[in-house]
Amino acid sequence: MTDFDFTVLENARSLTDAGKQVIVSLNELSDGLPPPFSRADLKSAIENLRDGGYIDVKYSSGDTYCLAVKTPPENDHKTQNHASEKRTNLNLSLFFVSALGALFGSATGSAIVAVISAVL
Repeated sequence: MTDFDFTVLENARSLTDAGKQVIVSLNELSDGLPPPFSRADLKSAIENLRDGGYIDVKYSSGDTYCLAVKTPPENDHKTQNHASEKRTNLNLSLFFVSALGALFGSATGSAIVAVISAVL
């Protein structure tokens, strides 16, 4: 799967709700695609998405397709990368919160010892 294929998938997702069939032309799917590309590139991307399990193609007639985007997009590498970034951010946040908690706990313990030593 290429970035071009995933851009076509995102265009298809923007045209319909997941799991619902929609009739689209290659012109509609080509919106926002980086040039240069050909109709053969678009047709190849649709085949790759179908073979990869991202879309169902009910029928095609020339440049018109009846397709449905499958749900959920678990195989989508962009979704996986986003989830990985969220986990990384969560891990960093937990580390800093833990470090601050340890620092605050040490300072509090030291202050208690200092007060007790001053009183006695």
